[in-house]
Amino acid sequence: MKSKGPGLGNLSSRFFAYVQLKKLEIVRTGEIAPILDITGSQERDLFRRLSDSGWICRLKRGVYLVPSRIPAGGKYSPGAVLILQKLMEEQKGKYQICGPTAFNFYGLDDQIPSVTYLYNNRISAKRSIGSLAFQLIKVADGRLGSVNAVRTRDMEII
Repeated sequence: MKSKGPGLGNLSSRFFAYVQLKKLEIVRTGEIAPILDITGSQERDLFRRLSDSGWICRLKRGVYLVPSRIPAGGKYSPGAVLILQKLMEEQKGKYQICGPTAFNFYGLDDQIPSVTYLYNNRISAKRSIGSLAFQLIKVADGRLGSVNAVRTRDMEII
């Protein structure tokens, strides 16, 4: 008999049932423990296991992006636009995509960059979020300049 691969346990199933019922996109450490009647340690372990196995995406310490539906194949892979939008909402920051990513988006270059570059007013770091790589470049508010909201090929507004 063939193994079906990693599945969701009882606690993980209860977690997804709750976040889908409440239509949550973001969950934070401390929010789920009282709902599922588990300890803080069990909650952190649940988030770590779900994140490590690809069921949810860790945006930053204690903040996780969750899918609206359980992902087919068990791997949740949100796009760079959604990750950046939610990360900057969490940081209460402004941002604009720049560098090779912007050149590709506007059709000025046909190479698809492996790193998404981002000017912002909150974080300066190189980060991997989900399966994507980001170079976050912190600049003063006045240096961000004029920012236009655009619709991506996936119909997301950035």
